[in-house]
Amino acid sequence: MKDIRPFTKAVFDKEGKGIVGHRWTLQQVQRAYEIADELLDTISLRRKDKYVKRIGGLVNVPPNLFRAELRNDLMRLPDDEAVEKLGVSVLSHLLERGLDVAATATEMYNSLPAAYRKRCALSTETFFEDKHSQRKIPASSFEAFRTQENPAICQNKKWSQSYADLYTHPLPHGLSRGAAWEGLCMFGIPETSPDIKLFKETRWIQQQLNHEDIFRTPLDRSDLRAVVATRMGATRE
Repeated sequence: MKDIRPFTKAVFDKEGKGIVGHRWTLQQVQRAYEIADELLDTISLRRKDKYVKRIGGLVNVPPNLFRAELRNDLMRLPDDEAVEKLGVSVLSHLLERGLDVAATATEMYNSLPAAYRKRCALSTETFFEDKHSQRKIPASSFEAFRTQENPAICQNKKWSQSYADLYTHPLPHGLSRGAAWEGLCMFGIPETSPDIKLFKETRWIQQQLNHEDIFRTPLDRSDLRAVVATRMGATRE
């Protein structure tokens, strides 16, 4: 496989190989994970885009423009549409596993703080900052919450590897796969909590991935700039 995120590679090794032999060959599944990893780069770049930041993040980008940008990247890949669609499905799956990692870290922080401090915390100082503030979410000491970036998107190899380790070797008491929201609710953490914007953003991205038009809509970057100019003008008024 090409050089992909440690987190993407971990999910491929643990789950991706399981679909080989049914409808897909190993080469096709590998390529789908590579496509998904490339699209994660697209999402990462958009999150950092100054225009996107000015309008308050990805969730405020016109959905058709976001889907069109993903489509533009897909058009540059020499793959058949079936593998491309599998790649988009894998992308959504990776994002979901990223949510599971964030939720598992939160459970560890609340239930086994010593283990959390050793495996997840940015530093001892940030860990105690969260504890002294009586936070239910480690907003300062867990990198994904500090940046509000889904762990699957992270381009930093060090942190991506730490997320991969947490995904591959969770503690026995860890959350069940796909139970990210339910796990957070166990601690009385509402979906609207400002400390978990990454969950809201992830659900928005996944919603866009369900639209078929990401496989046919072209992108005009000038449209995004026009939207920004309009919204910023309205804000000033």
